[in-house]
Amino acid sequence: YDKPGYMLIRLNHVSDGIKKKYGALKNISDSQGHQDFYLFWRPPIIFKKFYYYYQGEEVLTLQNMMAKMNLYTARLDGMVGKNLMMAVVDFQKQMGLPVTGFPDVKTIFLLCYEVENIKNDA
Repeated sequence: YDKPGYMLIRLNHVSDGIKKKYGALKNISDSQGHQDFYLFWRPPIIFKKFYYYYQGEEVLTLQNMMAKMNLYTARLDGMVGKNLMMAVVDFQKQMGLPVTGFPDVKTIFLLCYEVENIKNDA
């Protein structure tokens, strides 16, 4: 799966829409019945670096997606700043993800899914 760019994503919970679209596999991971969900997905952007003043096309893409979610209202300049970092934190809180401020694969997956749902609802 590495060659075509797919990644294995593990989530603690998934919506019915995600289950239907991606065919997430459920695994009961402990004796208390804790569930994890796994799916393969190819991210449109991957962040290896994300720090103040870092610039790149992937940053501009993230700014655009955050703006569509009404979480980012600053200038779309392709540069990481305070507003973008706060948007990532706010999104992670909304989605029940660990709040790191870093746009990891789980964050990008859920962001892409939410942005796609906005397009489909319009």
